[in-house]
Amino acid sequence: MLKGRRLSKSYFIIALYAFIATLGLNVDLSFITTLDNFRIEGYPITRYQEVTGHLSSSMETIATFFAGFSGNSVLWLCIFLALCLLFARALAVTDIRIKRYSYVTAAVFSMLYVIGFSIERYSSLLAVTGSGATFLRCVIAFIGIAFLFDALLKIFFDKIMHCDFKDVATKKLKILEVGRKPFFQRCGVIFLCWLPYLIVYLPGFLSRDTVVQLDQTLGNEPLISHHPIFMTGVSTLFIRIGMFFGSANIGLLLYSLFQMILMASAFSYVLKCMAQQRIYLPVRGFTLLYFMLYPVHAFYSIMMWKDSLFSIVFMLLILKTIQMVSRPEEFFKSKQKVVTFALLCVALFLTRNNGIHMLILFFPVLLFALRKYWKSLAVVITLVAICFISLQIVSSALHVQKGSAGEALSVPLQQIARTVKYHGDELSAEEKELIVSFLEFDRLSELYEPTISDPIKSGEIFNEAAFQEDTTSFISLWARLFAKYPITYLEAFLCHTHGYWYPDIDYWIVAREMWQNNYDIYSWLIVPSFINNLFSGIFVFRVFPVLSMLVSIGFACWVTIIAALILLLKRRYKMLPVFLLAFLLWLTCIASPVSGMFRYIYGLFLALPLFISVALQEEKWRGKLQ
Repeated sequence: MLKGRRLSKSYFIIALYAFIATLGLNVDLSFITTLDNFRIEGYPITRYQEVTGHLSSSMETIATFFAGFSGNSVLWLCIFLALCLLFARALAVTDIRIKRYSYVTAAVFSMLYVIGFSIERYSSLLAVTGSGATFLRCVIAFIGIAFLFDALLKIFFDKIMHCDFKDVATKKLKILEVGRKPFFQRCGVIFLCWLPYLIVYLPGFLSRDTVVQLDQTLGNEPLISHHPIFMTGVSTLFIRIGMFFGSANIGLLLYSLFQMILMASAFSYVLKCMAQQRIYLPVRGFTLLYFMLYPVHAFYSIMMWKDSLFSIVFMLLILKTIQMVSRPEEFFKSKQKVVTFALLCVALFLTRNNGIHMLILFFPVLLFALRKYWKSLAVVITLVAICFISLQIVSSALHVQKGSAGEALSVPLQQIARTVKYHGDELSAEEKELIVSFLEFDRLSELYEPTISDPIKSGEIFNEAAFQEDTTSFISLWARLFAKYPITYLEAFLCHTHGYWYPDIDYWIVAREMWQNNYDIYSWLIVPSFINNLFSGIFVFRVFPVLSMLVSIGFACWVTIIAALILLLKRRYKMLPVFLLAFLLWLTCIASPVSGMFRYIYGLFLALPLFISVALQEEKWRGKLQ
């Protein structure tokens, strides 16, 4: 009898969880302004008002709440039953640590989803704070979605913790093995998969940033440190080679081929290291397919801009960090490995300016985690510091001008601009005067865009000289407005960053065009237009569920978090520094001028197979490190 009662109680809990999760999935989080959506027996609630002559405020609140549900469909019954099966499986998980990690992670993901929906839809927290009814709907959505995420994470973590991912396959795929021949085979296969993109878009893509860099060297424009002078020099070198042979287009074609070969070789090298460490064969197989067929890689391989090379360096640095923290005693015995790691660190800031900021925060943690090998790490840091100082000397000799300070102030400038837009009339004369000293007050409301700071931080709006002269007053102004309008500041921050933590955004991935320039660089267009249109529209798969997550920045960040949590569950804490670089890259994206810019965080997509491998592998990478 007791057993039967317990069983009945379990069934009730499962059904309750499933019902709440179904409600959470069904509820419409939109800010509803009309009650016509709420219908009972085919009639809208507004008919009640017509009959009675009034609709009380409490009745209106209740009606607005119920208007957010539309569950009159047999499909929701199917979803409820499927969720019952899911929760029944999740209830069987008894590991306390798995439960704790699942609870917290599910709550965070659910909160990000609900808040992200409001920010994406309304560029504000209107869907959450608009009214009591909308807030209540958001609470139900949060709880229901959290229940769903929690069940999925419990099952997933439990499966991961009880599976053996050792490579025990009896049949080996030669292309996935170690060796010179498989290495070149992988390079060739990846290159051939990307070649159609080059043929369609001959001689490659020229980005706006690269045109600016070329103008600085070929168009007698001053060099500016906003773009790394190393990448400016590399781009100019290839274009000059092309000009030597009669056409700048030849230079762009040579660069595209160079970058394709470099990226294919880097991908093949990663697969070689994964094979050497006997990473689970299906993971290596999917990684090869990912490198071959993921269209983003093909597009980025034929684009002349700094982000492609930076992302490759980032991926290789992640790989070397894995080797370092996994087997430090072997890693630091090899001078070649130490020098290679140092050179990759140098390449990180040579290819993109934010690389040096990442390293400044990365090295102290690495020193603490590997303090036993501090002397070797000190050598690395010294080499990197010497190279960075040398770069500054070269920049000074070339009279490279400093970039705008506004580049580093995107978030605070957006917060001040949003405050002016929505509370400009409430500001005191003193506050307005302070704002005018740094920004054009009258144009802020017009120019403010929630997801991009470029209109605000431009030299026409932002007075950099005043900022440099009196930085203290700017900080004081920012803090003063923050104290008065914290919600506005929060909304400005969320709008400016949600592209990097909310999965359901739709923003461009790569510019598939040739930017206008003064160097006679143009597209050759040797294929029929319908083929060009076919390739240009290749990301149409974003309209399909599941497939859309393949290019979701927020989802990639969630996957990275889950991989790190698996390490925590396995108590492999010493491997966590591997994820620090990804977190630092994410932080620099948060501070960037644009929300959800794919090219800024492309390196994370390249490193995903490595993060997954680290999460699934045994504690130490086996075999001789390369």
